[in-house]
Amino acid sequence: MKKLTFLVCAFLLIIQVVNAQTKQITGTVTSADDGLGMPGVSVVIKGTTVGASTDIDGKYTLEAQASDILVFSFVGMVAQEIPVGSQAVINIVMETQSIGMDEVVVTAIGVSRSQKSLGYAATSVNSENLTKAAPMNALGGIQGKVAGVNISSASGSPGASTKVILRGYSSLTGGNQPLYVVDGTPVDNRMVGATGSTRSTDFGNNANDINPDNIESVTILKGASATALYGSRAANGVIMITTKSGKAGKLKVNYSGSFDLSTPLRLPELQNEFGQGWSGHYASNENGSWGPRLDGAIRQWGNIVDNQQLLKPFKAQKDNLKDFYDLGTTMNHSMSISGGTDKATYFLSFNNVDADGIVPTDADSYKRNAINFNGSTNFDKFTATTSMNYVRKKAKAVATGQGSSTGATLFQEIIQTPRDMSIVDMKDYNNKFYNVDNFYTPYAQNPYFVLNENGNDFTSDRIYGNISLDYDFTNELSATARIGTDVTNSYLKDWQAIGRPKAGSPNFSRTPDVGGVLEESRHSREINTDLIVKFKKDLNEDFNLNALAGWNVTQSNYRRQSSSVEELTIPNFYSLSNSPNPATTDTYYQKKRLYGVYAQADLAFRNYLFLALVARNDWSSTLPSKDNSFFYPGVSIGFILTDAVESLKSKTITFAKIRGSWGKTGNDADPYNIFNTLVAGNISGGFGSLVFPLKGVSGFEISNQLGNSVLEPEITTEWEFGVDARFFESRVSLDFAYYSKETDGQILPVDIASTSGFTSKVVNFGKVENKGIELQVGLVPIKTSDFTWDLNWTFSNNRNKVLELPDGLDKYEIYSAYGIEFNAVVGQPIGVFKGHAALRDPNGNIVVSADTGIPLEGEKEVYGNAESDFQMGLTNNFKYKNWNLGFSFDYRQGGLMYSYTARLNYFVGNATKTTYNGRNPFIVPGSVNLNSDGTYSANTTAVGKQRINEYWNQTNNKMISREHVLDKTYVKMRDLTLSYNFPENMLNKTPFSQLSLTAYGRNLFIWTPKENNFIDPEGSTYGNDLRSEFGEFAGGPSVRTFGMSLKAAF
Repeated sequence: MKKLTFLVCAFLLIIQVVNAQTKQITGTVTSADDGLGMPGVSVVIKGTTVGASTDIDGKYTLEAQASDILVFSFVGMVAQEIPVGSQAVINIVMETQSIGMDEVVVTAIGVSRSQKSLGYAATSVNSENLTKAAPMNALGGIQGKVAGVNISSASGSPGASTKVILRGYSSLTGGNQPLYVVDGTPVDNRMVGATGSTRSTDFGNNANDINPDNIESVTILKGASATALYGSRAANGVIMITTKSGKAGKLKVNYSGSFDLSTPLRLPELQNEFGQGWSGHYASNENGSWGPRLDGAIRQWGNIVDNQQLLKPFKAQKDNLKDFYDLGTTMNHSMSISGGTDKATYFLSFNNVDADGIVPTDADSYKRNAINFNGSTNFDKFTATTSMNYVRKKAKAVATGQGSSTGATLFQEIIQTPRDMSIVDMKDYNNKFYNVDNFYTPYAQNPYFVLNENGNDFTSDRIYGNISLDYDFTNELSATARIGTDVTNSYLKDWQAIGRPKAGSPNFSRTPDVGGVLEESRHSREINTDLIVKFKKDLNEDFNLNALAGWNVTQSNYRRQSSSVEELTIPNFYSLSNSPNPATTDTYYQKKRLYGVYAQADLAFRNYLFLALVARNDWSSTLPSKDNSFFYPGVSIGFILTDAVESLKSKTITFAKIRGSWGKTGNDADPYNIFNTLVAGNISGGFGSLVFPLKGVSGFEISNQLGNSVLEPEITTEWEFGVDARFFESRVSLDFAYYSKETDGQILPVDIASTSGFTSKVVNFGKVENKGIELQVGLVPIKTSDFTWDLNWTFSNNRNKVLELPDGLDKYEIYSAYGIEFNAVVGQPIGVFKGHAALRDPNGNIVVSADTGIPLEGEKEVYGNAESDFQMGLTNNFKYKNWNLGFSFDYRQGGLMYSYTARLNYFVGNATKTTYNGRNPFIVPGSVNLNSDGTYSANTTAVGKQRINEYWNQTNNKMISREHVLDKTYVKMRDLTLSYNFPENMLNKTPFSQLSLTAYGRNLFIWTPKENNFIDPEGSTYGNDLRSEFGEFAGGPSVRTFGMSLKAAF
């Protein structure tokens, strides 16, 4: 009994002591961004599992001792550790976590991992940096800001395609664009439009549909090890986009709106010394500036109409190109509501974009309306999430190229305007002096006729998103089932007006524009299904394991149907029935299915050594059924030196990690390359061609391209080594990567002997190598309580080389125009330019005609290649109290591109170089003549005044082709922003919880080498893949933009 009494007393005493040491702690956790309470924040006593979570208002309560330390953590926010001490109320303000070593990033298959644990390069960009300068598309805000990522816009037209290339070009015919993954599901990034040299249009690529204001973060995965889980779809890297979601708490309303104005950034710099005419003489019906020197005298010009002729001063119209363009406008509005409880959250947004480009009228307009809904709900161990998007897009695009028999193109006609003419004076194209019959020249068309009478309408409806179901079997084992879809239906109508001068009119000799109509519909549908099992476990105090295994099915369907007619009968009636010719109809349908299984295991040792093993096996329907399986492994290691050896960590060295990875990915084949296919019959003969169906009779024949029943996928093998370091308490950061990747088994059609019954065969051949370095340096030169200066510098250098081509093939021609070839050559980078050259004697002197003094044509020579020597970016951000000033530059050095704009300006005498020697007779420097006995003698024949135009014309002087291939080096000021965030005390009596105002500019400045005073080297009229590196063919100008934006939260 005494023992029992003693035990009870001792027990009561212990309870009393414990109660004396434990006390109740309460508090509120708020966000530094908006000052509102944060629900769902984890509050845990350090070293234990004891803790609590904040409620809907950000409040919490828990029991703790004075010696305890409370750890406050929330995804995307900087964690804080607060000693309890004597405090009974602990309020916390949490700040958004900046990109850095402790950040959690989204990696392949949507798995979140700590940045410091990765064994490969992965760059994340948050919403603030994406939207600072109010771009219309998802990646426009990070051009020049991420090492190893080449982002460019095809043109200055609203909604134009965006090209993204990670670590160089690997495939000669397959796609080189990265895979886009939105909220865990791959989406289609197809470009819509037509490319080429005659008539091309660009209605943008599908990635441009994503509203930047809806994006929470973008993570760019570049290496094969990082992307191997996506298999054959990720050979060119992956762009992981995570959109915003609702958070438990009060209803939040956010608005973001911007308005901006655009003007031409780069227009051709033209000569202003000589005016209308040809061969040195004035001619009032010429479309060139090969006339006499401008003298300001009043001259008659144009055709005589009703015994009348126009008068104008013979002087330079220096701004005639600039005056043609209008101010472009863009209005962009986004509104979202979000909120929820600890059981369910929601995020609903609407985006409206209304843009009209710099071309007069709405010929280059873009309208986009998008609705996005993200929601989640959880019941104990079960969680359901969804992300759904609807986008409706309407666009008009100005056709580029040199036109065709159906109609001219706008920029081609503008370029041909003599330097003494005002383009805007021709605006009334129905005026008797400016109409089709009497326009001043039969060699060109009034640009305002082309602008107003030719056109197109493009409409697209798109739904994409996913539904995901998650179940936690235990704390260690969980499963995810996800199904996603991306469905697009689009319709295009394109037309060209009849431009046929009447018999007897001054321009009757001109080849008429016969007019035409094209109607095209496209349907694409992609379904992705994933089933994933995840396992995580602390194996012991040292080892931690995270693993997953998954199964994937992807099916894509694509259908394109188009019909067109040429030679319209009734003017201004754009119907397929309005022609005596039968409609040309084309139908293309493809279906592709891919099965895959994959697995990943992440093993961590003491949180400083990380090993990741990945593997995927795919079975593709586009490969031979008996051999359609291919395997993609990968491995990566990350080793944090400063955690492994604590003595290394100091105020000088804050963090140091080395990493390495190896992996394989690939491209499977496009559909229908295994077997021979049937095509509509087409019989060619000296009398013309017979095209089936013919008089109601159908006819088919086997395609001239021979299939390959043993086709294999392209395989890319890549290894990477990197260093990530922080110094001086993270005031200085460095991220370095060296990579080497090799792509083998290029899938290409190659020419074969026609005696085989075919003209080409699809084969695996060729090997391409990419090696390079990437360097990103961050610096905080100044940091005080009120003022911070952040600086970020990036450098990347990629060296591309073609290692192999098939036996007997010394080059593979990717594209050509006017004799300028764009080739793949063994031992050289992809994209070698080869073109016309002058004949030279053994000593290298130019051989010219003894009669004209113009160089003779020799063998073609290599001009160079399209590959840049390096790329650099510089970003600065200054923050003083509530003010932010930021700007960035993008510098790309080296590489060549073809420019038809340059060619045409040389042809019509508008280029500045055509004034060489005052257009007086000259002898080609160092030129010689070829004598009849095979010897050479010094040339004494001058290029005569009447032949100056022939010297600058490629048709007469092949050597001048070199002037049409330009250096594409440039420096751009990508953006400039000045923002003011209204302080909380100013907003207390307003409905706003957050308010900011920003003035911004995009592409404000460009510098190019002297030889390129024609175009912006970033632009292209050949799409957004490898062929775009060829250059441009009568493309429009790029633009600079000035605007204001407002962001508000309620």
